[in-house]
Formats: sequence, structure tokens, C-alpha cells
Amino acid sequence: MKILVTGGAGYIGSHTAIVLLEAGHDVVVVDNLMNSSPMYLDRVREITGKSLDFVKCDLLDEPALDALCQAAEAAVCAQHQGKFWAMQDQIWTNHRKLSQVSELMMKAASP
Repeated sequence: MKILVTGGAGYIGSHTAIVLLEAGHDVVVVDNLMNSSPMYLDRVREITGKSLDFVKCDLLDEPALDALCQAAEAAVCAQHQGKFWAMQDQIWTNHRKLSQVSELMMKAASP
């Protein structure tokens, strides 16, 4: 099964990608790299010995999200809030991530 892993270039997402790859799934990591690093993807490939696709994309980019959802069979949201931002930034970031996850869920639910 081809599975999108949002936030897949971060700590939680990269571990999720490892489990999915080891279970035999095809993984497409979707991340805007706002709070992550492509080096995690290199480690995932190194640990599993398997390839994965990476798309640098913000989930609020609706046309890009449409295309990604049409190409996948399932999606996993593995986003994590970093702890180094000030409170105002945390509120904005949490709102933004909730919007992203909501958008992804609506796309996945539509026929």
C-alpha cells in the first residue's frame, strides 16, 4: 500500500516511516521541513535498506495536497510540535497544524 506520512522528515514521522517500510508499504514522506531535516530520511533509508519518496510540500497548499492524495491509498499524520518556540508561535503553529490535518482528512474522505 502506498502511504503518505506527513511530517515524515521529523523524529516521529521518520520512525513511523521505518515501521511502514519494514511492513512492506511504499512510503511517501510529505514535509515542509519547517521543523525537521532531510537527514532523517537518509537515516530511514540506511536503517531499512529501502527507498522512499519525499515531497517538500506544505499541507495548506491545496492543489499539491490534491495531487498527493490522489496518488496514495492511505495517509498518516505524524506531525509533532517542537518545544523551542515562544508561546505566541506555539499557538499559531498549533492552529496551522490543526488546519493542515483537517485539510488532509477532508481530502482523504472525499471520493
